[in-house]
Amino acid sequence: MKYKEFSTNPSATLQEYRDFFFNRFPELFQWYYPYRNKTGDCILAATRDKNMRRYLSAGPDTSPEEEDVYCSFRHASSEEQYYFSASVFFLVLIPQVICRVTGKEAASLFHKASGWPRISAGLGGQVSAEQWILESGNLFPEREECPYFNSLLDAILPFHQQEISNFLSGNQPTMDTGAYRALCAGVTGKVDAILDELASATRAAQGYFESKTPPVYYLNQEEQ
Repeated sequence: MKYKEFSTNPSATLQEYRDFFFNRFPELFQWYYPYRNKTGDCILAATRDKNMRRYLSAGPDTSPEEEDVYCSFRHASSEEQYYFSASVFFLVLIPQVICRVTGKEAASLFHKASGWPRISAGLGGQVSAEQWILESGNLFPEREECPYFNSLLDAILPFHQQEISNFLSGNQPTMDTGAYRALCAGVTGKVDAILDELASATRAAQGYFESKTPPVYYLNQEEQ
């Protein structure tokens, strides 16, 4: 699969993305964002200077001794770089969508139950998913990359909707049983609204990527 084929072969794109998301993304994400709080459940900044200047590159891997300088320790193909950026986008966006639809307590429970880390831009708080990947080095699509990136989002949005729907059903593995039960009880009757808002926010993001005008925030101050 080549990135220029995302729009013409969405089923193969989704299959390859799923494999990346489940098997490669967790380790790569941990490596890419090492700047965290002491418990490791909150990433404290997206910028590369705070994260040991770690970048993805299509070039050969460098040695671990060079992690603290401007280098790439992890090799990633062009397609994997798209997959990684889209994965980070949804990892940041989904909890914020849950927060907008069902409130801050539900979002907090989701983080505890899923094990997904919280994100923080320091005094900036919870910035939008678009702003987060903009600050994360080379993850924000360049103008010529937008058609391919947006085609990827089209192909994988239903997958993330289904994953969230399955998780909120109350029958999935969890990191915290008590938080999971409370979360699922709190979103009863609201799952469809969460899925609709996720689709709406993704469509809006596609426009922001094309215009290169990402909003700093998706949640307003009262929602955060």
